[in-house]
Amino acid sequence: MTNSSTVEPLSPAELESRARELEPDSPAEAALLYQQMAEQQATLRAETAARYYFSAAALFERVDATEQARTMAQEALYHDGLSGLALHKATLDKLRRLCLSGLGDEIGLRLLHRILAETAKRLAEAGSRRAASKLRFQAAILEHRLVHFESGIGRFRKGVRSFFLAMWRMVAGYGERPLRLIITAVAVVYLFGLLFILVNYDAVTAGYYPPIDSSRLYSLFDYFGISTAAFFGDGFAFALAPVGWLLIGLEAALGWLITLAMVVVLFRRLR
Repeated sequence: MTNSSTVEPLSPAELESRARELEPDSPAEAALLYQQMAEQQATLRAETAARYYFSAAALFERVDATEQARTMAQEALYHDGLSGLALHKATLDKLRRLCLSGLGDEIGLRLLHRILAETAKRLAEAGSRRAASKLRFQAAILEHRLVHFESGIGRFRKGVRSFFLAMWRMVAGYGERPLRLIITAVAVVYLFGLLFILVNYDAVTAGYYPPIDSSRLYSLFDYFGISTAAFFGDGFAFALAPVGWLLIGLEAALGWLITLAMVVVLFRRLR
């Protein structure tokens, strides 16, 4: 067999072609091709390195060297993130397939979750925060799925955790989508403003004292101002009845939770 140092360097396309041609019983040739590719990594741009590692993953997968293929796919994902490109769906799909093949759903998903979390941490340390955020989001989706495999936890507790994870995904994208929190905050203020109008209108129509103190009963601006104050915890002065205290207290609790979530998300992204 020819020594790797005397072989002309292969391009990513040539690696892919050789990988397709390899027979399942030729791991030695696969190792030789990978060694040849690895010697070029120091001089390659991240985008090209990602293509090489992806080709190496296909090569090892072709000869049934699954563990090595997973390692190469992880490196492809990392270098793809460093290149500033969108993380390739093909690389994620290959990594997911390599983790799930022969390991079962729970073990495979836990392995994939660990790989994605580790790669996201490496990308964040290398300064590629956008790619790291995308991988953390994918890892959070897997963590949510893994709730269904947990043992030693009651069905009720599992359901509660799954519910809160679903809500966390909806309002904040598992902490990776700050804009969703802003939209949620605006929606809460808007909906509670409409609710204040409704309860005051019903109370006045029925001849009762309005639950919310508003000098202008039919002013949208007035009610949304009260709702904004309630969201930040300063709206209790406008409560005139138990229903008003309840609504303003509920909005204040939601406001505190959303504000706390925003602080956590921003701290996490700027860290």
